[in-house]
Amino acid sequence: SKVIEFKAEIINKFELERINAELEILAQKQDTANRVYNQLEKEILWEEIRIGKELEAGFGKATELIQKELLEL
Repeated sequence: SKVIEFKAEIINKFELERINAELEILAQKQDTANRVYNQLEKEILWEEIRIGKELEAGFGKATELIQKELLEL
């Protein structure tokens, strides 16, 4: 009976260590995924800012052309 209890304790200890190791791996993967997501989010934001500036410049040019045509009427 004591031998069975001892074996069960050893198995439980190894099982806990295995679970802890898996949890650590998952935590590291989550950290990596979060960093990749944050970097991607920043890149998308900068791309949106760049596109916004291009649109603003395009509207500025269109406004100038319209004003020029109106002055020529």
